Amino acid sequence: MKLEQVLEKMAFQHTPLKLVPQQTALVLIDMQKLALSDYLVHEAVTQYGVPEAEAREAFEEFDRRFDVAIKNAASILKACRAKGIRPIHIKIESLSGDASDTGLLHKEIGFLVPPGSEWGDFIPDVKPLPGEIVMTKTCSSAFTGTMLNQVLRNLGIKEVIIVGFYTDQCVTTAARESADLGYDTMVVEDATMAVLLDGHLNEIKAIKNVYVRGGTTKELLNRISTL
Repeated sequence: MKLEQVLEKMAFQHTPLKLVPQQTALVLIDMQKLALSDYLVHEAVTQYGVPEAEAREAFEEFDRRFDVAIKNAASILKACRAKGIRPIHIKIESLSGDASDTGLLHKEIGFLVPPGSEWGDFIPDVKPLPGEIVMTKTCSSAFTGTMLNQVLRNLGIKEVIIVGFYTDQCVTTAARESADLGYDTMVVEDATMAVLLDGHLNEIKAIKNVYVRGGTTKELLNRISTL
């Protein structure tokens, strides 16, 4: 028997979330234009001299994967709103106009998103409605970069559903912290995505049934529909 087979038998199997609407939040991580191919192509062309046609061709498969994740996240958002599960939208954006308050890591790599930047806009299919909570950060973790934990505590939240971008960066950073802070946490596997597919799959494999519950959009929607 291989080590992987032994570990698979030993893996803890989480039971499904209870999904009590008043105690559950949907956290949407960085579902902004800066996560999509237009931004990455722009950076490749303007900062690194990659021919635009070649860059866009390279991102065709990326676009197909991200379109699916956005569609799934939009379906989950709609279902949660209908059942009283509160959405909380996390976005990357500085507070100052010159982005001088950006976290050191983002600052060092030149990832600056001042207020009003077109790349900071939410993706239309998952943009917040008036009155929904929006929290901004200039680092990877939604918990480190915002008052998310305090807000969740104030709302009486016990269960957290996470969707958004990128799986191997901000999504699973937040997911690990969510679990460590005591929230019953689920990452919807097909409503998040990474730049490279392997990065997405490897990260889901690393956290599923360790830090968080996994599951698909279809499975989650079926459960929400029965609430």
